[in-house]
Amino acid sequence: MKKKILLLPILMALAVTGCGKTNSSESPLNSQETPVSAEPISNSSILDSSSEKNSKSSKSVPPPVILGDDFEEALKKDYTNMTASFALNSDYLGEEWGYEYYFGNNDFVAVFDGSAAEGMGSTEYAWMYYSMYQGDSYAYWDRGYETEGWIAFGTHGLKVGIESAYFYMPYFLSTLTKDSVDYVVGTYVVKEDKVDEVLQGLKFTMHGNDITYIDMFLNDEGYISKIRGFDDPNEPDYGFQIVLGNFGVTTAPAGAVIPPAISPSTIKTYAEMIGHEEEPDVYITNLNIVINDTVESDSTHDIIAYPDDAIDVSYTYLPTNANKRDVDWVSTNENVVKVLYSPVSGHRYLRAIAEGETEIYMTHVNEEKQIIKSQTIKMKVNPAKEVPLSDDDVYRFIFNGSEGSEGSYRIGATNLISGSEAPFSITSWRMDVRSTNNSDIFADGENVLYSACNSQSHFGTRFEDEVIFDFENQQVSQISFAYALYRTNALANLNKLESVVIATSNEGAAWTEINVTNEVLAELSKATQSEGMSQKIMTKTFEPANLVKITLKANSVGGNDLGIGLKDFVFSKNANCHNYNDIEPNPVTSITITAPSNRLKIGNSMKFSATVAPENATNKSVRWVSTNPDVISIDSRTGLATALAEGSAKIKAVSATNREMVSNEIEIETFLQDTIYDPHGYLTGKTFYATGITYGNDTFDVSFNVTSGTTAKLTRIFTIMGRQVMMDDIVTFDMFEPISKVYTFSTENGDILRLTVAEDGSSVSIQFRTSDGTYVIGSETSSVVLEKVR
Repeated sequence: MKKKILLLPILMALAVTGCGKTNSSESPLNSQETPVSAEPISNSSILDSSSEKNSKSSKSVPPPVILGDDFEEALKKDYTNMTASFALNSDYLGEEWGYEYYFGNNDFVAVFDGSAAEGMGSTEYAWMYYSMYQGDSYAYWDRGYETEGWIAFGTHGLKVGIESAYFYMPYFLSTLTKDSVDYVVGTYVVKEDKVDEVLQGLKFTMHGNDITYIDMFLNDEGYISKIRGFDDPNEPDYGFQIVLGNFGVTTAPAGAVIPPAISPSTIKTYAEMIGHEEEPDVYITNLNIVINDTVESDSTHDIIAYPDDAIDVSYTYLPTNANKRDVDWVSTNENVVKVLYSPVSGHRYLRAIAEGETEIYMTHVNEEKQIIKSQTIKMKVNPAKEVPLSDDDVYRFIFNGSEGSEGSYRIGATNLISGSEAPFSITSWRMDVRSTNNSDIFADGENVLYSACNSQSHFGTRFEDEVIFDFENQQVSQISFAYALYRTNALANLNKLESVVIATSNEGAAWTEINVTNEVLAELSKATQSEGMSQKIMTKTFEPANLVKITLKANSVGGNDLGIGLKDFVFSKNANCHNYNDIEPNPVTSITITAPSNRLKIGNSMKFSATVAPENATNKSVRWVSTNPDVISIDSRTGLATALAEGSAKIKAVSATNREMVSNEIEIETFLQDTIYDPHGYLTGKTFYATGITYGNDTFDVSFNVTSGTTAKLTRIFTIMGRQVMMDDIVTFDMFEPISKVYTFSTENGDILRLTVAEDGSSVSIQFRTSDGTYVIGSETSSVVLEKVR
């Protein structure tokens, strides 16, 4: 009977402990994981914990303490003669299990269950022998595939052996070092950045599984005795387990037929074994270039392009069964056009470099060393394009700089339309003005609006970088601007760009979006490390609006900035746009503002709200003002205020069309939280027990005690497989929010712990987020709930 992989309860401890220190006096680290029996285990029990009852740890002598450094010694052990039983539960191939018997340094026999063996001509077992010969891998079957010798290639021309074996201990050991693992609660857990590398030695994981977690156990003799892996430690449906034993004493199973030693006279390819001839060489006889993009052309030129254009091209060939397909792309003038390959898109591009003309063609050398040539593409590159200008332009901006902090900026700009008094203000969130002197794409000396797109909050909120152009009572109907990567090395993060949206509105009541994500990605992905794209021009028209917003959303946490630059903004109007000087105004008569609180912790933000009367005012937009911006800054458009320093400031709102119309003022006091605030004893000295936990029989509880004015000790006690583990964390207090009763703590390595106390103080909800962005307990919407018992 086949069995599913069991997720042992130890994983719950891994999930909850995070980066906590272990109290060795009450930890299971002093008692080693039960070792595996040295005898072969029956197929029906290889995953059953009861199968370990007859193991060596059942003796009366206590097993020794296995320390973290012993893993290095385990890697030096002799695993050449042993037995391995494996089990795999895959979402692709279902459940599989079997044995492997190892002999010597290179050879082994794999014994599969009956269903797997049927495809190999057997009704019960299939035995497969592997060996290395002159640096290559060979295989031999003694049933089903009866041969006179060894085979070097499989059914699809792929090497057999370690490339397709279920498990091969020498190869697996070669992927490990002492530094590949962390010692955690009696196990050796493969480090996150090493998992993919270690998986190379566990080839069956390619069968539909996405293993993210691997751990290992040592027995009392210091051998690696168990290896486990899981798709998701919290979802134990899929994974694998390998149990090792019989170290140094394994012998061939009864009935096994050891094949002859491999040598040039005994080696056969798979084609030779089944009587098939090797596939003959077939060369290309005809080549044809295909232009995949829509391009300009004329009677003389197949393609008319502009500097920095990248034209997507591919090719077809005859005969279609050609297996010798080496080709060369040729540009007769590489100073004008280069043929480049983009690793981002996997396509080839005709990259326009400078003004001029060239010819593009392909060649292939056939078996007789003759050159087969494609048709010739004639290509002309015109002078560089610029942002289009017209008599309908209302604004042509160049950026002067930016002011602000904490992500909120006021963008300085000059409108180059001579004599225009059309009003405008430009504000941004997380986008500032940078000089292009440090860019390797833009020309030096320019100012561009820069979006890094690289941040994420402590609790998972992805920031959206945005810039808003507010034209008050002037409407526009078209936007044109230039954009490009700021640096070519940003290509590595291009896949993290999630969306680029242009949105328009009148007075901000409702926004109409134009999604240009695919257009931007298509252009930027044509860049290469050697020839980064310069600037591309985007022009979009829309219904008349007085607000235009550009939003870039990405998530490149843990990597370099994505880095996109925007410049040369031109806004135009059509006949339906109303002008700032010919509107019949319905003026604002009053503005009333409100705030969530009159206190704000330094470093935190809150948003103000404004009510404008009358309801049908021509322009209800307001501008937010802080009387002390060094203490509290406020986004003039959104009303998002951020505390910067200790003190106080008054916040007010001013009508965008009537500077004399001012709201009420709200004074906000800022503070720096430097002592733990627990006046009602919600946490101090209390113990909370977990409720609603469904991980087997695991339980855990938490107690909290203040140790100084800024730190607290958080003690967590776990019951794991009937044993207790106690863990203490000294955490630094960051903030207490009295309204929501949320405590925020952090650890030295940047982990964040939040404790939310229920209104009546009877329970606490826990969230723990590691510095690399992984949730260990709960999430933004659900968390582990603890119920107070004393």
